[in-house]
Amino acid sequence: MSSNTNSQESEWDGHISRWKAAFEMPVLSWVEPFLPLLGLPEVLVDRPSALNGLPQQLRASYDEGFQAATQPVFFEAESQIIRRSLTQALEELASRTSDRVAMDFELWARRHFINNKIQETLAAWRAIFCASDRPKPEKSSHLSTRLVEANAAALKRKSKELDIEVQRVAPPPTQEEAESGLDYSEYGYMILSIANAEWTIQSLNILANNLSPSERDELLEWAKKVADHIALDVESLQGERYLQQKKPWLDLPTILTGEFN
Repeated sequence: MSSNTNSQESEWDGHISRWKAAFEMPVLSWVEPFLPLLGLPEVLVDRPSALNGLPQQLRASYDEGFQAATQPVFFEAESQIIRRSLTQALEELASRTSDRVAMDFELWARRHFINNKIQETLAAWRAIFCASDRPKPEKSSHLSTRLVEANAAALKRKSKELDIEVQRVAPPPTQEEAESGLDYSEYGYMILSIANAEWTIQSLNILANNLSPSERDELLEWAKKVADHIALDVESLQGERYLQQKKPWLDLPTILTGEFN
């Protein structure tokens, strides 16, 4: 295996670890009751066992790629190792389910485990919806105001209920997790984060599908004012992109379509 700096190894290992977590979390027995909340392909909600063994396969393939390298493994070579390992795991998932399920799983993993920008934007919109002291819309229609208020109330209620249930069933933290300040398994926090993101997606979809273009424009202006009010970077909302019917997370390049470079 070629020699690398510790910082390189840590960064690269962290990337493959996030992919491994995406394959691993849905298989955990205690996570199964939460699967319908996480936005996974329906086939995997009903049959998470289709992912059995794939986290281990992914990690083993990645490690073997490094061990087989005869030259220093820099960024491009490491990227190829990750792509090859992921391709093998996703193709195996496709063979157990279908190409569509494997592609949808890849998109799900990218928006919740890999693509920080999407995660940050969804968290920003959730903060807008759930800010307790947000200013009221000045010009937005009665419909948009009612939809925002209804979705904000649902977001808060569902998040609180889920938090209580996750705390009840999540395994205790490992020693490393406890030293990091976690009260229970890191996967418990992932469940909360992913479910909140998916509920935010649902809220954005409702607004996109029910508001006119002018109402969406007014809503966006209101969201920017709320962002300023709660000291949130307005740019994190990504403008009107997340209020459109076609969402950015559906356009991510995927390995299985050959679009990911």
